Order: sequence, then C-alpha cells, then structure tokens
Amino acid sequence: MKFIFVSLLALSLSFAGIQTAVTAQGIDTSKIYRITVGGRAGCNNILSVASCGSNLVDLFNVDDGSGRQHFKFVPVPGTNSFNIIVAGGRDGCNVFLSTASCGSNLVDLFDHDDGSGRQRWTVTSEGSPFNIIVDGGRFGCNDFLSVASCTTGTNLVDMFSNDDGSGRQQWFLTPVGNV
Repeated sequence: MKFIFVSLLALSLSFAGIQTAVTAQGIDTSKIYRITVGGRAGCNNILSVASCGSNLVDLFNVDDGSGRQHFKFVPVPGTNSFNIIVAGGRDGCNVFLSTASCGSNLVDLFDHDDGSGRQRWTVTSEGSPFNIIVDGGRFGCNDFLSVASCTTGTNLVDMFSNDDGSGRQQWFLTPVGNV
C-alpha cells in the first residue's frame, strides 16, 4: 500500500473491503510496528520495554516475539499526536510510552494518558526515518525521543534537544502485524 500524505489527522480508506486508517504523518494506525533507531549500527537498536514489574524503556538486539518490541500508534482525538502503546507482553501493566517532566530525560511507561502531553507523541517527516517528539509537559526541555551512542555502553532511551544528525533521534517503523 502506498501511504498518502494529507493535511487531515486521519483518513479512512477502503481497498477491496479492507478498512485502514492512514494519518497525515503516513502511519497506518491499523498496523502494529517494530520501532528501530537509525544511529546505532552494530548495537542494540530495537525499541523495547521490560516485562511487568518494571517500566523501563530501552533497546534490544532482537524482536523476541514477546510483544514488548511491538507498538501501536493510537491517534489522540482532536490533536495531531499519538499515544504509543506497547502491543503485547505487559498484560495488566503500564503500556503508554511516557517521559518525565522537566529535570529528567527519563523515558518509561505509564498506565494512562494523564493529559499532560508526556504520553502524547508527534511523529514528523514525510516518510522514513521519523522523529518522535513528545507533545507536551516538558516546555523548554528536551523533547526528541533519543538514545545514547554505542560507546556509552547504555541501551536506555531518553530525550534530547534536537535531531543532531547522528541517527540517534531518527526512527524507522516496520509493520509487523495488524491491530
């Protein structure tokens, strides 16, 4: 399917009886995605979350089939943003991708959209790779979803001030299934 870029938040399309929703950012919200960072060749690069008992968001080296490396993009009504929700492996646990308020660059999971904007994400670009930017709750602070370089020895996901061209704020979305 070819993505269509329009100025509307979402557009419903029907192809041979198949209903799909393609957003202005080119994201098919009927799909589940694996999210991979661009700037970490030779290192863990797949967005992943811990099993229940932790709200850790980090990078992993493989899609282990648990669902913890799979994400849904759910449009937030009345906005151009999404809730990014873990698609599996966390039944009964926090599943909303979230970030801390100013003073911390922590990215973790939360149990709901609290309206602060910290569980809402804007996806920019007209194709791959994408920048994923927090939609609120961090005025004047780092707002790009990012990772450290391979040389730091950490796989944690954090927030950065801008797309610095390293690829560490550039994300690729690979469809892996349907919602």
